[in-house]
Amino acid sequence: MNSYSRSLQRKLALRISPCIAASATDITLVLFVIFLLRCKKQNSFHLAAKKYTQAGEKLKAMKSLLMSGDTERIIFFANVARQKEVYILAANYLSNLENVHEDEQTVKVCALSATISLSLVSGA
Repeated sequence: MNSYSRSLQRKLALRISPCIAASATDITLVLFVIFLLRCKKQNSFHLAAKKYTQAGEKLKAMKSLLMSGDTERIIFFANVARQKEVYILAANYLSNLENVHEDEQTVKVCALSATISLSLVSGA
């Protein structure tokens, strides 16, 4: 993870985990952030999302998934995360798809995400 253009290997990525405990040092957190930035630079958005989720950063995880453009994973993650901000991001992404009106399932999911996000906003 230095300035050379080395790609991250999956085995290394799986061994790196966020240290969110009180015993985590500043250097550990800095290295983790550098790792996440490297993932994004190499277009490993799914891997970045996985690591953000492990760190408890669901909103940043969703933003990484949005960069990937993987509609199925975005829908899945929005349903699992159950946070209003995540639902709103997913609904906005789905409503901006070019073929949103061609796929009946996507329209249903988009409407459901918008409804859930609005109910969470009004209920908060």
